[in-house]
Amino acid sequence: MGVVAMRFKVATTFVFCFALLSIATPANADTKGKNGDRNSDEVICIDELTVSSANESKRVALPSRLMKRPPKFIDLITNCGVITIRPEFGQAPIAVTFMSSLVQQKYFDLTSCHRLTTDVTSFIQCGDPTGTGMGDKVFTYQKENLPKRFGKYREGTVAIQNRNGISSQFLIFYEETTLSPNHSVWGRVVNGIEILHYIAEGGIDGGGTDGKPTRNLVIERAVLR
Repeated sequence: MGVVAMRFKVATTFVFCFALLSIATPANADTKGKNGDRNSDEVICIDELTVSSANESKRVALPSRLMKRPPKFIDLITNCGVITIRPEFGQAPIAVTFMSSLVQQKYFDLTSCHRLTTDVTSFIQCGDPTGTGMGDKVFTYQKENLPKRFGKYREGTVAIQNRNGISSQFLIFYEETTLSPNHSVWGRVVNGIEILHYIAEGGIDGGGTDGKPTRNLVIERAVLR
């Protein structure tokens, strides 16, 4: 084989292998916690996951001090894909410490996001092992990082469901909205917002604007990274 022909063959092989590598790597692969380019039409959910049945909130140990090394991201691995949250430790150190502690103790594993609102509030509520929205309040502290302008919560905001303190429940806003500024903001969704849109588009089970979502969103497990 001539030198020119050999060089052509090597170059062709390299291009072919590079093409295969490009095909094998999803265009929306995300390892750094940035929003992908998917839309809600591309979301596929698996409904075979079994949610843990709990009549009361799981028992957990409460953190006694602020964490020294907060996570860069928290991944909610759900039946519809991964929702990545970037914690705002600088603005809400107590809330981030508390929620990170719950993640480490597998508190959110196999729990459903039990509530959807499709009126002007526009959020999905998760974090109650009982799936009723009446899960125990497990911590109390002074609220932090509250919205300053008219209680505005931007799309992708993750806030504590505050009821005279802090509970394990949290709200993820899938659209910008205005709500009473009582819910401490502790993170932002940086990947997987299309999953929230997909759940919201399915509406409420039985109709209405507030209740159990028709499309199930189950947190299989939550991971710090």
